Formats: sequence, structure tokens, C-alpha cells
Amino acid sequence: MPATMLLGRSSSPSAIPIYLKLLHTAHMLGVPTAPTVYVGPKALFGSFLSHPKVKELLSDRVKAQHEPTVVRLIEAKILQLFQKEKLSHTLTKEITQQYHQELLGSFVRISSGYENIIGDSNLIESLAEYSSKLLEQGLAVSRDSGMPLLSSIAGAFIQTQLQASSSGIAYSKNTTQPNKNTIVVSAQIGVVPAQSDSVAQDRYEIHRSSLKEIAAKIGTKTICFGRTQDSFEKKKIPSKQQNGRVVTKKQTEQLAKFTISISQKVFRPIAMRWEIDKNNLFVTDVSEIVPQQTSAPEDRVASITIITPNNDAWQILDRRWKSQPESTAAILADFLQRTHLAPATNIRIPNVTNLQELEAARTSLLAATSTTNTWQFWPEISSLGILFELKNYSALDFFDGIMLDIPGLLQSLYVTPTWSDTEYDLLFSLIEQQVPNHMLHGLILHELPSNTLQHLDSVVYKYIHAPESLEQILRSLVSDLEAKRWKALP
Repeated sequence: MPATMLLGRSSSPSAIPIYLKLLHTAHMLGVPTAPTVYVGPKALFGSFLSHPKVKELLSDRVKAQHEPTVVRLIEAKILQLFQKEKLSHTLTKEITQQYHQELLGSFVRISSGYENIIGDSNLIESLAEYSSKLLEQGLAVSRDSGMPLLSSIAGAFIQTQLQASSSGIAYSKNTTQPNKNTIVVSAQIGVVPAQSDSVAQDRYEIHRSSLKEIAAKIGTKTICFGRTQDSFEKKKIPSKQQNGRVVTKKQTEQLAKFTISISQKVFRPIAMRWEIDKNNLFVTDVSEIVPQQTSAPEDRVASITIITPNNDAWQILDRRWKSQPESTAAILADFLQRTHLAPATNIRIPNVTNLQELEAARTSLLAATSTTNTWQFWPEISSLGILFELKNYSALDFFDGIMLDIPGLLQSLYVTPTWSDTEYDLLFSLIEQQVPNHMLHGLILHELPSNTLQHLDSVVYKYIHAPESLEQILRSLVSDLEAKRWKALP
């Protein structure tokens, strides 16, 4: 039985992982999809896990399940053994053959995060490195859930990439004006840029019924990105091309046709990523668009107001992370498989109440660079204890910003659901003292009465947009009020 599975030629569609099912559906509908090879966990790790020494270590791990330190040492030994053994010869031979015969011997990516790999030796080396991360995440999930190790490990896919002249996303629903009966195509010259850069895009609207383009917003494009091995090369766009269309009307209408075809098989709206190189068009990913969470979970009646330094997309990480912070990356990977997120999406890590949780989450995300290098993470600070530790936490710069749960912090400070304006002011003064000034801040305001929100309005916006103003406003309150408050504590 082959170790790898070429998408679209599988005799067993049930074996396709959920995050590739829509791409498989697109292929079966005749949409030109990028050649994609899936390598399941059994192919990646089956031979390794059947090794007697590894079996013995896994057995020892079960016996030591109530001794966390021993378990971590055993897992470290398993990872060390895998890094020495690497992938089986049979698997590497099959992947090399697939690379040249089916993946066009071109640039490829491995799942998400390992981009622009070219050459069979580089491919095998990158896949071995990525597999090591998958094994580490699988060990964490297996340890915390009690599931068998092989069932806890994700597989990997390898996909052809074009040295594209243009790329972008087609949305089956207008995300900014949901009531409009249009498909939206965003397009940029070159390929998707690295996380820290942005490029101007064109935006085209196509009528869903007629499949004719009805509007176009052309961006002024000065830079683009091309693929070089393991990186993106920034290029200047000649002035004559800066204000021209990225793709033709015929191409936008063709993309809309493909998007409609796929969306008819899916309940939710979809986002379809595509690349064009000369006359070649590849669809590289199809994802459902999950509505952004704008209110509290169902078990909380009150609404949540979030005030942030920008209006970028936001999502909240699955709350399971709280029970297993060392597995945050694995939980994120599972979340990303079920959710379409734009590269610049800010992800809130909810209800962080101590520094140990924060550090465990950071360490997990840092180790899993393949899943974290396109997202921005904002821990949600809900406890006064961790607030006082932030200033001396040397690794805080790993995160892109801090979300401050104001009612949660007040509850931690005063243990009462009713707070005065003066107490709010005092909390903000404490935040000013404890949170490093260079960090971006966001505020969560939930279950607060309207008169409180009116009182906080000016303070909040000054804090978000000009932190130095807060010191001038509140400095006079701190000395007398803070002294009285702390002297009154038992």
C-alpha cells in the first residue's frame, strides 16, 4: 500500500484529513487544484513507533503518568531517537518519486509554515524537521488527553507552488457587505508576502447570478514578492504597472465560477486561495469562513466590548488551552484546520491568570513555528497577580500585544461586582505602572453598566491611542488613593 496519497486520485476519500477535504472536493468538481500529496501519521511514524526501544519508552511513559518530570524526560528521549532515525527509507524514496512525477519538481510547501522548498534533498530534510514538531505536539496531546499516540499526531501535506505572477483569495460571500449578491476576488502581484510585510491589492466584485464583473478597485502597487528557496524576495514594481489590473476580467469571472461551484457543496461561505503563473491557474486551499465572534459565549448573557489599537481581524483561541497550556500549539493547529483565518489575524489567548500558564503557552507556540508564523498572539490578562509580574517578564515581546480584561482585573483586586469610578481610575493607574509602555494594548469591557462605559470612554481611548496621556490624567490620584486602599486591606 502506498505511503503517500495524491489528492484527487485517492481510492479512500475518508482517509483525507478534514483540512484537505474541500480542496479534494474542488478537484473532483474539475477545479484546477495544485498537485498535493498527503502523508498520514502512520506513514510518517508507524515504522518508528514499532521500534522495540520506542515501544518500551512509551510503556514507561504510561507507567509514569503521575510523575510529570519523568514523563517529560521520556518524551525528550523519544524525540531524540526520532531525530536520529528520521524518516524511513521507503517513505523518502516514495516522496522523492512523487516530487518529480506529480509535484512537477518545483517549489513546494509542507502544510503551513514551511514555504518555498525546492530540490528533493531539501524537501526530505524539511519534512523530517516538520515531522519532529508533529511528534512533539502529538506527545503533548496524547499525554493530556489519554488518546493513543498515533491518533494524536497530525499528518502532513506537500503541495506544488508556482512562481506566480499573481495570487489572491476569492470569497463566495462579500465579507464587508454581506447583503450584496457578489463574489469578491482580492489579487496581488506575485505571491503571498511574508508576515511582516504587506502589499497593495486589487479588489474585484463579480455578480453571483451573471458571473460578470461589476466593480473593481485598483490599488497602487509598488512592491511584490517572488519565491526563492526558503524565503520571499521583495521586488519593486515598474511604475508603468503600478496602477494596472492584476488579473483580467476573464480571469476574475473564471475564479468566481470555481468559487460558486465549490460553495454549492458547503454550508458556510468559503475562501478559495489561488495562484496564476502565465497561463497556469492553481487553487491551493479552500476553507470555510467561520463568522468572527462578536459576543460572549452562550453561557454569558452580557455582551463584550473589545477596544483595540486597530481594526484587524480577531479570533479567540479554543478555551481548551487553559487546561493544557503546554499543548497550546496543538490546540491552535486543530483550530486552524477548522477555521479560515487571514494571515494578519490577531488571536486572543483567553483568561490567562498566572505567569506559568503564559510561559507554557509561549514555549509551546514558539516550538511550533510551522503553525505560528502567520498569526499574532494577544494573551488576555484576567488576574492582578499576573499583571504585577508582566513588567519583569523578559519573554513578553514574543506576543504582539496584551488584552486587558478590565472587569476580571477589578474582580481580582476588589472581589466585588460593584465598582466606583475612582476604583476604575486606580486600576488604570496600576496598569500604567505594570504593563511595559512599548506593548500594544487592547481592553475587554464586559458586564459593565452604561454609565461606567461613559465614564471610561475618554480614559480608554487615551490609553489605547496615547498611553503617555494616562500618566498625566491619573498620576494625581495614585499617591493618596492607592495608599488608603492598600492600608485598608487586612
